[in-house]
Amino acid sequence: MLSLVGTVLEREGYRVVCSSDPSAALKLAARSGVTLDLLLTDVTMPGVCGPLLAQSFREAFPGARILYMTAHSSGMDRDHGIPPGADVLRKPFRIRELVERVRMALEHRSAAAAC
Repeated sequence: MLSLVGTVLEREGYRVVCSSDPSAALKLAARSGVTLDLLLTDVTMPGVCGPLLAQSFREAFPGARILYMTAHSSGMDRDHGIPPGADVLRKPFRIRELVERVRMALEHRSAAAAC
């Protein structure tokens, strides 16, 4: 999934920094040398949950947008730590939906993303 999402977003013209290890994602983002505008993260991952990663990401990149991906129903968002009103992309999703949701999240921002 990570590789597919990264490839799709790169083909759409976004600069993408990907990491399959949530604990290494922030280090990788910091080393990328760019200001990141978006974190696209799964809610459930090994080692750390997406909302905790998002909290650390926001501290490192104030003003950045967060887009969560999850296969859980909307009724379970709170149980998984997703803040009320957060942008959530429900799995399964179509490629065009992914691209549109990223575009919407980044509207009025530069084309940089992290996944």
